[in-house]
Amino acid sequence: HMTGLRPDGQELARAIDTALGQARRPPTDMGYVSAHGSGTVQNDRHETDAYKRCLGEHARRVPMSSIKSVMGHSLGAVGSIEMAACALAMDTGVVPPTANLTAPDPECDLDYVPVTARERRADAVLSAGRGF
Repeated sequence: HMTGLRPDGQELARAIDTALGQARRPPTDMGYVSAHGSGTVQNDRHETDAYKRCLGEHARRVPMSSIKSVMGHSLGAVGSIEMAACALAMDTGVVPPTANLTAPDPECDLDYVPVTARERRADAVLSAGRGF
């Protein structure tokens, strides 16, 4: 199936590694991650594993959230919308929350900025949204 993902996060980790390499930025430069965050068990675990693979220990320190929790899945428009959200986060120094995240999956054990926005300076951000 076109949305089927390997559980180890390998595909997304490879894409993030490539993007960071092309940008000539180390993972530790990322001050915020705009996660794809579709809210499905399969995707959320896949993403968590991918961030751990490509960001290393920094994955446990950098705030991540999903604007889909507020806006829903915008399919092919996801890149434009997340780019705007990332630009606002960089401009205002506030990262958006993952709305309604009150009982996270124990396997999704990173800082997904539950419920409330947070002040956080970010000079570089990573957007992991994917559309089809």
